[in-house]
Amino acid sequence: MAALLEMQQITKRFGAVTALDGVSLRLEAGEVMSLCGENGSGKSTLMKILCGLYPAGDYQGEIRFAGEPLRPATLRDTERKGIVIIHQELALVRQLTVMENIFLGGEITRYGAVDDEAMALRCQTLLAQVKLSLSPDTRVSELGMGQQQLVEIARALNKQVRLLILDEPTSSLTGQETETLLEIIRNLREHGIACIYISHKLNEVKAISDSVCVIRDGKHIATRPADQLSEEAIITLMVGRELTALYPREPHSIGDEVLRVEGLTAWHPLKRDLQRVKAVSFSLRRGEILGVAGLVGAGRTEMVECLAGVWQASGKGAGRAAFILKGSRRACAIAARRSPTASPWCRKIAKKMASCR
Repeated sequence: MAALLEMQQITKRFGAVTALDGVSLRLEAGEVMSLCGENGSGKSTLMKILCGLYPAGDYQGEIRFAGEPLRPATLRDTERKGIVIIHQELALVRQLTVMENIFLGGEITRYGAVDDEAMALRCQTLLAQVKLSLSPDTRVSELGMGQQQLVEIARALNKQVRLLILDEPTSSLTGQETETLLEIIRNLREHGIACIYISHKLNEVKAISDSVCVIRDGKHIATRPADQLSEEAIITLMVGRELTALYPREPHSIGDEVLRVEGLTAWHPLKRDLQRVKAVSFSLRRGEILGVAGLVGAGRTEMVECLAGVWQASGKGAGRAAFILKGSRRACAIAARRSPTASPWCRKIAKKMASCR
């Protein structure tokens, strides 16, 4: 019996740069495969080829889906086949309702008019499948990140998905929301829906995967059953060498104070009664690494944006920040944005910093 998906010798170049060099993978119906690799290894490029974002002709190699050649020209071509990707940056329209988002571009009609009643019934069924107790008329802007992720999956189910691709789906989720998502993926697997799961969180990779495919520097390194790989073994395949410590402590000296923040407070720019940062104080010394921890929505991003000048401090008790920094804010921001080790979250903040005057 043919595999659900076969990608053979996929090669993709951007000018003189080879992003993918003869990558092959095979996926069975109902299989959950985790795609692992460092940033820039080629994972996202491979998935964009599979989904038609890079159309046939822009790459070399062959793709077969459900036993037939697949040469998509657009994303819609692959969605018609049942291949749906959910990106890390969700594609929901926040101003629309849950039902409107699920059926956007594929509304149910009757006698030439949109059939709201049929869509509401179908929407309720889809929400039940992803364990969401919501009214179809709820606006997406009122939902948390975990709920929005499940709405995206409900939208994929509405497209008769056969292969679901999840790109860093838990990057903004709490522990409980992550467990709910993993349970839904297991349920989809039981119904024969295959999944390609992209994540740097190896505990999730081990918990959900049937197999693990590792890509390094655009090349396929290995595909093995997940139960035969430890987290340490996956890391070794990803980086090409054994790591004795994930977070080594390097000796370094702590210098003079370079930043002091006292009583930093900020309100929402539109909802003036909503306080997003409340009386935050800390100091930072040269050579020191300061960790900022908190749940999604706790105010971490807003605090950093205040320091960057994105938010204007105003109102009683706005606090003050004493900067003792060399170089301009814009120069520091550009350096942070170009850093190969910066996280997507850091890059977003750095981009906003660079735009400030």
